[in-house]
Parts: sequence; C-alpha cells; structure tokens
Amino acid sequence: MRRLTTLALVLIVLAVLGYFSWLNRQTVSVSVYGTFTVQLQLWMVMAVFFVAGVLLAESRNLTKYPTRFVRMLQQGWQGWRLHRRLSALEAFEEACLRCALDDARRALGRISGPPLSLHVRLLELKRFRITREQLLEEFDQMRQAHPERLEVLLPNLRWALEASRWLLAESLCNEINRLAPGHPHVREGLRSIALDRQEWRIVVEQERALLQDYSGSTIAEAVAEDHEAHLIRALQENPEDLRDWRLNYLPRRDRVLQEVPSLLGEVSRLRAVGQLFRAMELLRRGYNRTAAPELLDALESLYHEPGVSEKVLELVGSMRQEHHSLPLTLTHAKLLYLSGRHEDADSALAVVTVPESQRPKLYHTLRYLIAMRQGRSDEAMLAAGHLVSEASLTRASQALN
Repeated sequence: MRRLTTLALVLIVLAVLGYFSWLNRQTVSVSVYGTFTVQLQLWMVMAVFFVAGVLLAESRNLTKYPTRFVRMLQQGWQGWRLHRRLSALEAFEEACLRCALDDARRALGRISGPPLSLHVRLLELKRFRITREQLLEEFDQMRQAHPERLEVLLPNLRWALEASRWLLAESLCNEINRLAPGHPHVREGLRSIALDRQEWRIVVEQERALLQDYSGSTIAEAVAEDHEAHLIRALQENPEDLRDWRLNYLPRRDRVLQEVPSLLGEVSRLRAVGQLFRAMELLRRGYNRTAAPELLDALESLYHEPGVSEKVLELVGSMRQEHHSLPLTLTHAKLLYLSGRHEDADSALAVVTVPESQRPKLYHTLRYLIAMRQGRSDEAMLAAGHLVSEASLTRASQALN
C-alpha cells in the first residue's frame, strides 16, 4: 500500500511538472553525434526517466524475489485469459438466446478449450437451419466422437423421441440407463415408446417408478393425470400379469376408489374365461361400494356379450332403483333404447330432476333419438337444440375471427 501511495504522488508531481513545461515550451537538447542534436520536451524526458526508474525497481524485485515476480506475472496473465473467456461465454449465451447461429459459432471459437456441453448447444441451435433428420445424423456423429457422454446422449434422446424414432430412442435409453440407472428422462422415454406400442404393462411400470421416486414434483403431476386410465387399460388387457399389482404408491385419496382398477382387471379376467355372470355380480358389488362411472362402462360393454344382454339390463334396472343416480339412470335408458324399448327409455329419462343446463350430452341425444323414433318432431328439434346450441355457434365464429 505504501508503494502504491508513493507511486501515485510521483505521478501527480510528474503530471504537474509536465503540464507547466509544456505550457512554457521547455525543451532539452540531447547531442547524439557531432553537431546532430535532438530537441525533446522536458515532460517527455521526465516520463522516460520515470519509466526507467520503475523498470529498474521491478528488475531489482525480479532479482531479489524472482518467484514472487513470476507469480505476479502469471496471475496477471491468467486474469486476462479468464476475463477474455468470460466475455466470450457471455457473447455465446447471448447469441444462443437470440438464436443467432453464426454469432454463437464465432463466440465459441474465441473460447479456449470449450466444454462439450457448449458444442451440444451449438448443435441444437442448428435446428433453425437444418432438418430433423440432419440434426439426428449430426448427433450420431457427435455420439461416435464422444461415446458414453450424457451431455450428448440426453439431448439426442429428446430429439429422437420428438422425431418418433422409437428404435433409436430405445437404444439411447438403454445406454443412458447403463451410465445413470433410473434416470428420469430414461423412464419418460421408455414410457413414450411403450405408449406408442401400446405395451401397457411397461407404461404403468415406468409411471409407477416416476410417481414413487419423484412424488410431489412436476413430472409426477404430469404422469398422475393419465396413470389411472393407463392402469385400467393394462388391467383390462393383461389381468393375469397385473393381478398382484399394489396401489399403495398412488396419492392418498378415498380408499374405496383405489380398488376400481384392480376390480376392472378381475372383470376382464372373468370375461376372458367366459364367466360373465360372475363379472356382472362383481361389477354390481363394486358399484355399490364406489359408484365409479368406469364400472358402469364395464357393465355396458357386458351388455353386448351374447346371451347376457337381458340379465345386464335387468341388473342395471335394479341398481337404478337402489341408487337413483344420474349416470345410472342414463346408462339404464341407453340400454333400454338399444334393446328397442323406447317407451321405457323415455320413462326413465322423464324422472331426471337435474336442471336442464346441467344435463349431459347423452341425455339430450337419447331424448332426440327417442322422439325421432316415436315421430315427435317438435320434441326432437328441441332436444337437438341442446346438442348444437346457437350460443356455441356464435362462440365458434368468434374464435375463428
């Protein structure tokens, strides 16, 4: 600190003396050879001697403390290189944000020894210049040049899934899973592949792993929206494979409703072996406990099985007398209509007490079809007005505008 203070004072004095010497045109004559002389401004002479003094002092430090002097030079050089690297990185980031490929490439060229992740970002930026197939080809070349690097594999997987290149995506998932077992992107990728192939057991297995490992996260929320529907589909198609499936990983909710997927799986198993009456009874007991609409859909599908249509219709009618719920009433009316009992279907719909605006589309569809069958054109037109209202047409035209 003392040296810096002294240096600052000397510079101030030299600046003042130099200023006055410049005003007074004070010069110094230096005889070089014979009669040849050089006229120099006094402030220039003072500056030269000052620089020479500083260099002499530093040379003394160099001879007395060589290690410290070299370290000081190294720190200055490294600081300059670091500043230059940070400036280039900032320029690269800004170019990427602006999607300016050429600027990003120039900024990357100014970075000494850039990490692989920056090359990957530059490659992804090429999506605005090249096709998806060309992008995947360049990713393949980069993957060959840098094998087993997650910086390359993960973006490559994302683009393979987006391009629906399922075989490539599956290969990438296996490679990433070997490097980072249980990686969430791998689970999402395998889930997407299985969804395309309709391999429902793999779908629900990957979704269960995501729900268990990342509960309460954004990815878990996205998976949970469709998981129950996928689980029901898996249980319906492969009831034996998922017979011992446990639902304790699902978010806590009504315990009774948690048995619906396994119940539907058992119904599918009974249908596969021809035990339709047992399946009907199982659905009846399940609906009495849960009132789940999925069970009504299963009962309706049983109606179309040969030899049990009347039994299903009778069962749904008795359940309607017990519960008096709107979904059950509509299901009963629909089955009555399908069996040709239009008067009974109309009577079933007549007991609906829900306000007109809250009645579902199925109600108005049945009213329209029954009225048309019975030749009541006015009622048919009234019911059709609820199916396609003038207000909905107005909203649609506004959306187009």
